[in-house]
Amino acid sequence: MTDQAEFWNEHGSTWVVWQERLDRQIAPHGQLALDALDAKPGEAILDIGCGCGDTLLELAERVGPSGRVVGLDVSAPMLARARERVAKAGANQVTIQEGDAAEASLAPESFDALFSRFGVMFFDEPVKAFSNFHQALRPGGRLAFVCWRGPQDNPWITVPMAAVAPLIEFPPPPPPGSPGMLSLADEDRLRGILGDAGFTEIMLEPADVVMAPGGGTLDGAVEMFLEIGPVASALRAAEADDATRQRVEDAVREAFAAQAGDGDQIQLSSGCWRVTAQRD
Repeated sequence: MTDQAEFWNEHGSTWVVWQERLDRQIAPHGQLALDALDAKPGEAILDIGCGCGDTLLELAERVGPSGRVVGLDVSAPMLARARERVAKAGANQVTIQEGDAAEASLAPESFDALFSRFGVMFFDEPVKAFSNFHQALRPGGRLAFVCWRGPQDNPWITVPMAAVAPLIEFPPPPPPGSPGMLSLADEDRLRGILGDAGFTEIMLEPADVVMAPGGGTLDGAVEMFLEIGPVASALRAAEADDATRQRVEDAVREAFAAQAGDGDQIQLSSGCWRVTAQRD
């Protein structure tokens, strides 16, 4: 996971800057997985790819002071924010672990449940990573997470990309199955990974969620998409000059403005999988 660790440590500070708006943007998706997990007081739960800690706090509230929540992530900057938030909340039942999911030291049969909000798409060796999680579950333990479906189901990705395609060259797409935001979009591949890792009772439910990118305002959406995501990656790869960056910004603004709803709120559809499984 070296490349992913380098990326999330190099760019994680940007996600920290945008943490509040990003949390609002994907909170409804995370709620789908939280509802499916149905954490109970006293349970021990692993939050995979916990990032800046938003779902750590949600899970801590659900398991209560008698429970235990462990957050696992590879990004030191994001985990630093998570630790700040956990300390401020006084969530003493939460601990945080930095490391690669496939190699992380997780005691056998030590968790009642595994959870993730968009944190499981970035594994170089997904079967190895999920096998590590599987062995950490107690018999009968459960898994619930959300991951993105394909670009055709996610206009929040394709609308700004289409707008700027005439202005800037996007890096070539990674080979199928490479770690990345859409690596688990294919239903058959995702089922195969979980099955090979030992999970049973695998269920994939497509969910379509109206999303407010960048907090929902036009300025917020434009600003964030120039810093995070495919358009931002293309700008970095091209080492775009100020004039090119301005043209890209104008194109993104125009594309998002066309999506404005009542009160000038930007709303775009997003498609994810809500995934559940268990260990026998």
